[in-house]
Amino acid sequence: MCTNHNSALGVTDKAALEFATFVRSIAIGFRGGAGEWGAPDAITISGDDLERWALKLLMNHAAGKAFSANQGQVSSPIPPVAVDFLLGRTTWPFGMGLCVAGDPA
Repeated sequence: MCTNHNSALGVTDKAALEFATFVRSIAIGFRGGAGEWGAPDAITISGDDLERWALKLLMNHAAGKAFSANQGQVSSPIPPVAVDFLLGRTTWPFGMGLCVAGDPA
């Protein structure tokens, strides 16, 4: 991914970092079950941004042939609609999630 597109997707990185930091703080406080539950806490992040971050991560790994299945080869090109979702050219449809199948068929 080029620097311009990666920079433009910084908002997705921020959402992922906020979510990971929140979950990590709970894990540290609970100490693998040895800690005490504290007061209820909550965080609000954009689900669209988090899904776009996951899509960015998957697309970068696919483009870099980082997956071990099929000797690291992606059997089909990344669909143009995935790029449109990633870059915000198309809004994420309501009720549509992100799924990664083990078998591309």
